[in-house]
Amino acid sequence: MCSSEATWSSLVHNVHITPADVHTVYMGWADKYDQDLENLRTKGADHLADELIGTLKQIGKEEPKLSILDVACGTGLVGDALVKRGFSNITGLDFCKSMLDIANKKGVYKE
Repeated sequence: MCSSEATWSSLVHNVHITPADVHTVYMGWADKYDQDLENLRTKGADHLADELIGTLKQIGKEEPKLSILDVACGTGLVGDALVKRGFSNITGLDFCKSMLDIANKKGVYKE
C-alpha cells in the first residue's frame, strides 16, 4: 500500500478516530493532498460537479448562477471542478486552515 492509500485508509477505516485526530492528519497532509488524490486516480471532484449539474437540470435549473457552499472544501478540488463548469459564486468552508490556505491560492472561492 502506498503512503497515499495508507493515509486515506487511516481516516476511513478507523472507527475510533476523533475530530482532533482527523484535524491533525489533514494539517500534515495538506501540502501533498492534491498529488496524493491524483496518485489514487480519484475523480471525485469532477464526479461531484457533474452530479450537481445533472441534478440542477433535472429540477429545471440549468444556469450555474446559484450560490454554492462547499463544506469540507479541503484544498478546493471540488471548487475548481465547479469553476471549470461555469460556476462562480462558491464559498469554501473547512476546519483545517492549512487546507484552506491551499484552496485560497487556487482562487475558486469568493470566501
